[in-house]
Amino acid sequence: EAFLSGKPVITTKDAGGPTEFVEDRKTGFVVDPEPRQIAEKIEELWNHKDEAATMGARGRHLIDRYEINWNATLERLLKH
Repeated sequence: EAFLSGKPVITTKDAGGPTEFVEDRKTGFVVDPEPRQIAEKIEELWNHKDEAATMGARGRHLIDRYEINWNATLERLLKH
């Protein structure tokens, strides 16, 4: 949902699926599962809104390029 809204994502290294799409410092941040690290990245995005917008736009482009949406997902699932 964040990428679809053009927002960067902060995820943790142990998050599983999100780490397949979130590229550290390109479409968001991938950090250790530590509250302090997550808070630091939230603050970094808040203080660097232009960089956050760029990351979000890259995430949105990724979603569009790989056609990650409900219609495409249902089509793929129903083919199998």
